[in-house]
Amino acid sequence: MPVDPPSPKYPRSRQLRGANHGASGQPNWVRGLYRLWILATIAWILGWGVYLSIYTLRFGEATNDLLKIPVILIAPPMALLAFGRAILWAFRGFVPDEKSPD
Repeated sequence: MPVDPPSPKYPRSRQLRGANHGASGQPNWVRGLYRLWILATIAWILGWGVYLSIYTLRFGEATNDLLKIPVILIAPPMALLAFGRAILWAFRGFVPDEKSPD
């Protein structure tokens, strides 16, 4: 009767892939740039949130313009996302068409 090999201690742990970019050998630029955008957005919102909190504590007054805060926090990351998508769309236009075998 064959004996099963011992199971690994952490069977579902993630492994770092390093230079392995999947089956095609190419990095997934869309996913990578999207993740960078998420990190930049979080940093932007946290940075402005800290700045506005310190400003309110230091000067003891809050801004009365309720439209200013969402525009400062949300508009630049959304503009960056739209610009990034437009760049990816433009570069996809340079990819050669796949020709079907005749």
